[in-house]
Amino acid sequence: MIKRISALLSGFATVWLLSACAIGNYAPPDTSAYHALRKNFDVTIGWNVAGNDRQTTIDGYVRNNRYHIMQDLELWITLLGTDGRERAQKSFFIIPSELPQDDVAGFSIDFGTGLRPGDKLRFFYRYKGVEDNEEASSWVNSFEAPLR
Repeated sequence: MIKRISALLSGFATVWLLSACAIGNYAPPDTSAYHALRKNFDVTIGWNVAGNDRQTTIDGYVRNNRYHIMQDLELWITLLGTDGRERAQKSFFIIPSELPQDDVAGFSIDFGTGLRPGDKLRFFYRYKGVEDNEEASSWVNSFEAPLR
């Protein structure tokens, strides 16, 4: 009797878990919709910039090009003036916290300041890369990109 109840509960749990996954309406970002692009050996970052004289929004995606799993991927974007000084900075923790190889996750950052001619963006990212059963290795990288 206990085996039967255990099997029944296990079956209900499996059906419940599978149905919970089917209910979600998550769709990965359409990478072709982003006009600016930076491909590194480990990640690809695509983004669009929108704004007015009071606010700037950076919408984009990150793709894991290299590791079996990227854990705790964190993205910092800095708006730089023509003189190289920081005008605004925001961070974003990529969800899910474990991004499998070739998967894509979106991000969106709002700055409380508008764009000026000659402004640039600095992207800084860090994560832990996991190769199969190996220990995670920490990695950081950054790059700058002009606003177009």
